[in-house]
Amino acid sequence: MFTPRFVTLESNRALNGELTNRFSRWLGVQGYSSCVLYKYPRTVRQFTKFMGQTNILKVTHFDVQEFLAESAGLGKTPKAIRDQLYALRVFFDFLNLGGLIKWVPPRQVKMRPLKRHVPKVLTEAQLRKVFVAAKTERERALVELLYGTGCRTGELQTMRIENIDFNQRRIRVSGKSGIRVLLFTATAAKALRTYLGARETGFVFVDQKPLQRIRPQRSPNGQWHCNWKTYDDKGRHVLTKSGFIAAREKLGYRDAVAYFSNLAKNDRLLRPLGLRPLSHSAIQLAVHKIGLRAGIRINPYSFRHTFATHLLDNGADLRVIQELLGHNSIRSTQVYAHVSKKQLQRTFDQCHPRK
Repeated sequence: MFTPRFVTLESNRALNGELTNRFSRWLGVQGYSSCVLYKYPRTVRQFTKFMGQTNILKVTHFDVQEFLAESAGLGKTPKAIRDQLYALRVFFDFLNLGGLIKWVPPRQVKMRPLKRHVPKVLTEAQLRKVFVAAKTERERALVELLYGTGCRTGELQTMRIENIDFNQRRIRVSGKSGIRVLLFTATAAKALRTYLGARETGFVFVDQKPLQRIRPQRSPNGQWHCNWKTYDDKGRHVLTKSGFIAAREKLGYRDAVAYFSNLAKNDRLLRPLGLRPLSHSAIQLAVHKIGLRAGIRINPYSFRHTFATHLLDNGADLRVIQELLGHNSIRSTQVYAHVSKKQLQRTFDQCHPRK
């Protein structure tokens, strides 16, 4: 950490930007998840923008309160505001550990406890509809793995083929709670093997862009032109090539396709599979589409909540469920004790004297 020397407002802004960049790099060294690496520096940049040219090292808890109040005025949810407060606490902890400040202003700001959200849980009949509605091999593997492991979306994104043990039915993943091991069902294993096929390395769920089609475009005066992208071995877009056919050639569409296809025959037109994971939004969209076919409104976390509740309904201990979900605190798992109506009814019938 460096000792700042500044006297002008412009130098304050430069210092704020430098500290934000250093904070971002420090988060990476600490091994935080990709979600945190994106959200926390973004919140800090929003806060420094809110503070204008004020020196970030002279911030008070009143400034933090004003920033959160502005966020609330812009319509942010209480949960989003809480996340902003957590990000600022980590940032100012970073400054405090570096010796730049003697106290942590965001630690002096307290929020009311959020109302505990009761998760939506699918019934077994609804689950059957969802599995039937999954049409492609990837969709079937996606829903089977989400329900069969209870994993988070971030863990599903970073899941790699090399970390799957089909014999023991285990997958090593990294995510919000660090590196952990997921167990998966035999049904999920079957769907996963079918989806993966001959692939042995790379991300499990990948962005599968179709092979580019050569589609020439004809100008009003009869000229043909066509563009296509080329990729390297690492799946990076390296070049956009183009071709041209003069109007005097008087070629039809099929002849133009044949001509440009011949030009592109030695180019890599398809990004190799397994290099880019499926994005968070793509996973959500895929699950949403499956739910629409089944007539049920669902998201990826619906499977995680259903996984935990069904385990509890069938007699699993809450501590075991905590371990399977990767919760650091049992308090996060206890919400499923309130959700599980079947467990509640069974305990009531067993224990009430007038049963």
